[in-house]
Amino acid sequence: MTKEELATIGPKIQIAVTAGKRAAAACTNDGGSANCDRVVIPIPGMRASAASGLPGYVQKKSGWHQQGIHLDTPWPGIGNQHSAGVQAMHKSLKEQGVDCYIYYQID
Repeated sequence: MTKEELATIGPKIQIAVTAGKRAAAACTNDGGSANCDRVVIPIPGMRASAASGLPGYVQKKSGWHQQGIHLDTPWPGIGNQHSAGVQAMHKSLKEQGVDCYIYYQID
Protein backbone atom coordinates (compact mmCIF):
# COMPACT_ATOMS: atom_id res chain seq x y z
CA MET A 1 0.00 0.00 0.00
CA THR A 2 1.27 3.45 -0.91
CA LYS A 3 0.80 6.67 1.04
CA GLU A 4 -1.55 7.88 -1.70
CA GLU A 5 -3.71 4.75 -1.40
CA LEU A 6 -3.70 5.04 2.37
CA ALA A 7 -4.95 8.63 2.12
CA THR A 8 -8.07 7.46 0.25
CA ILE A 9 -8.92 4.41 2.35
CA GLY A 10 -11.08 6.08 5.03
CA PRO A 11 -14.42 5.79 3.17
CA LYS A 12 -13.70 2.14 2.34
CA ILE A 13 -13.08 1.42 6.01
CA GLN A 14 -16.37 3.11 6.94
CA ILE A 15 -18.25 0.90 4.45
CA ALA A 16 -16.55 -2.16 5.96
CA VAL A 17 -17.36 -1.07 9.52
CA THR A 18 -21.03 -0.74 8.55
CA ALA A 19 -20.94 -4.27 7.08
CA GLY A 20 -19.32 -5.52 10.29
CA LYS A 21 -21.95 -3.89 12.49
CA ARG A 22 -24.75 -5.44 10.41
CA ALA A 23 -23.20 -8.91 10.55
CA ALA A 24 -22.60 -8.68 14.30
CA ALA A 25 -26.18 -7.55 14.88
CA ALA A 26 -27.49 -10.44 12.76
CA CYS A 27 -25.51 -13.00 14.79
CA THR A 28 -27.68 -13.89 17.76
CA ASN A 29 -25.28 -16.47 19.21
CA ASP A 30 -22.37 -14.81 20.99
CA GLY A 31 -21.06 -18.11 22.33
CA GLY A 32 -17.63 -19.48 21.64
CA SER A 33 -14.29 -18.24 22.85
CA ALA A 34 -13.62 -14.65 23.75
CA ASN A 35 -11.34 -13.31 21.08
CA CYS A 36 -9.42 -10.26 20.01
CA ASP A 37 -9.80 -10.73 16.24
CA ARG A 38 -9.15 -7.68 14.09
CA VAL A 39 -8.81 -6.80 10.44
CA VAL A 40 -5.29 -5.64 9.62
CA ILE A 41 -4.20 -3.50 6.68
CA PRO A 42 -0.47 -4.03 6.08
CA ILE A 43 1.60 -0.84 5.83
CA PRO A 44 5.19 -2.09 5.82
CA GLY A 45 7.82 0.62 5.86
CA MET A 46 5.39 3.49 6.50
CA ARG A 47 5.45 5.76 9.49
CA ALA A 48 2.60 5.36 11.94
CA SER A 49 1.73 9.02 11.41
CA ALA A 50 0.65 8.15 7.84
CA ALA A 51 -2.33 6.29 9.36
CA SER A 52 -3.43 9.08 11.69
CA GLY A 53 -7.15 9.72 11.45
CA LEU A 54 -7.99 6.12 10.59
CA PRO A 55 -9.92 4.02 13.12
CA GLY A 56 -7.53 1.69 14.89
CA TYR A 57 -3.88 1.59 15.83
CA VAL A 58 -0.59 0.78 14.14
CA GLN A 59 1.14 -2.37 15.37
CA LYS A 60 4.83 -2.47 14.58
CA LYS A 61 6.41 -5.45 12.88
CA SER A 62 6.84 -8.50 15.09
CA GLY A 63 8.23 -11.97 14.58
CA TRP A 64 5.05 -13.16 12.87
CA HIS A 65 3.41 -10.06 11.40
CA GLN A 66 4.45 -7.12 9.30
CA GLN A 67 3.57 -3.60 10.42
CA GLY A 68 -0.11 -2.86 9.94
CA ILE A 69 -3.18 -0.92 10.98
CA HIS A 70 -5.32 -2.99 13.35
CA LEU A 71 -8.82 -1.63 12.71
CA ASP A 72 -11.29 -0.95 15.49
CA THR A 73 -14.30 -3.23 15.88
CA PRO A 74 -17.06 -0.93 17.15
CA TRP A 75 -19.79 -3.49 17.81
CA PRO A 76 -20.84 -5.58 20.79
CA GLY A 77 -19.94 -9.18 21.39
CA ILE A 78 -16.78 -11.04 22.31
CA GLY A 79 -17.35 -14.46 20.77
CA ASN A 80 -19.19 -15.53 17.64
CA GLN A 81 -20.85 -12.13 17.29
CA HIS A 82 -17.48 -10.38 17.29
CA SER A 83 -16.09 -12.87 14.77
CA ALA A 84 -19.06 -12.42 12.41
CA GLY A 85 -18.44 -8.67 12.35
CA VAL A 86 -14.71 -9.05 11.73
CA GLN A 87 -15.28 -11.54 8.90
CA ALA A 88 -17.84 -9.26 7.23
CA MET A 89 -15.49 -6.29 7.58
CA HIS A 90 -12.68 -8.29 5.99
CA LYS A 91 -14.90 -9.44 3.13
CA SER A 92 -16.07 -5.89 2.46
CA LEU A 93 -12.54 -4.50 2.32
CA LYS A 94 -11.36 -7.32 0.04
CA GLU A 95 -14.28 -6.67 -2.31
CA GLN A 96 -13.24 -3.01 -2.40
CA GLY A 97 -9.71 -4.00 -3.44
CA VAL A 98 -7.99 -3.39 -0.10
CA ASP A 99 -5.09 -5.68 0.84
CA CYS A 100 -5.93 -6.92 4.33
CA TYR A 101 -6.13 -10.01 6.51
CA ILE A 102 -7.71 -11.13 9.76
CA TYR A 103 -5.50 -11.24 12.84
CA TYR A 104 -6.80 -14.03 15.06
CA GLN A 105 -6.08 -14.05 18.79
CA ILE A 106 -7.98 -16.02 21.37
CA ASP A 107 -8.01 -14.47 24.82
